[in-house]
Amino acid sequence: MNDIRIQLERKIADAADGQLSDAEILRLEAELQQYPDLLQDYEEIMSQPDLANLYGEVEDISSFSFQIESINQAISKYNREYQSFEEVTIYWFKRYAVAASIGILVLASVFNLSAGSSGQYDDTLVISEMLYPNQQSDVDDYVLYLEEISNQ
Repeated sequence: MNDIRIQLERKIADAADGQLSDAEILRLEAELQQYPDLLQDYEEIMSQPDLANLYGEVEDISSFSFQIESINQAISKYNREYQSFEEVTIYWFKRYAVAASIGILVLASVFNLSAGSSGQYDDTLVISEMLYPNQQSDVDDYVLYLEEISNQ
């Protein structure tokens, strides 16, 4: 009995795909009268609209294969120029590391010039704060002084 249900389910799928003739569909509907649950599934499946006509015909597949082939050729040409991942990485790293270094140098120079022209920054103080940030500064002494005063 289980094999019959499986065969009917396969026939329902074939009917939904349009692979059965009119005579086979009539035979299937007659067989489904013994299985009301499968008959209900069959009716629901067959009542679904046909979506195949919504998207139209597929264009010429050769144009897609031509595009794919041109992409493959570009990739293989690129792979011939740079044989390994390491070579590609080094090539792009050198290219952009120099640009980034120049950008950082320019920004640091602009910052240094703007700070030096206003006279607000002492170079030795800025450098010492950058190199030794964990050393106690005047601000820390002032905070400790305020805490001592508030505790008295």
